[in-house]
Amino acid sequence: MTERIYEYKDDQDWYVGNWQGHNLIAGMGDLRIHDVLPGFSSVVDGDADPFSEEAWNAGGYDILVIRYSSILRLVSFIINIINDNTERNLEVVEHQGAVLVIEEGRLLYIHLPKGGIELEDFWRKS
Repeated sequence: MTERIYEYKDDQDWYVGNWQGHNLIAGMGDLRIHDVLPGFSSVVDGDADPFSEEAWNAGGYDILVIRYSSILRLVSFIINIINDNTERNLEVVEHQGAVLVIEEGRLLYIHLPKGGIELEDFWRKS
């Protein structure tokens, strides 16, 4: 079986990844990217202990970030890999500056911009 390699590249962002890892995001060179999405692996692991055999055998994304400017593009790239390799239908939505991951009407993950979002702004309809 050949391993599928995924790539996203534009003027500001460049990512390469596959589905043969254990939910890893790494930056190339001096790019410190490993902590940009804290807790994101829970989208794949669900309720399983991330260090359990169940979580390990389920597979996961392995992403190398070469250039980075957009959390929305990075999350969308990873979610496309997850959806392509599992029977899930995860969606990525941007709302008032936050990036949300949703599955079947359930909010699974939220990434807030640095400094957060005022609650009044977050709840306001776009």
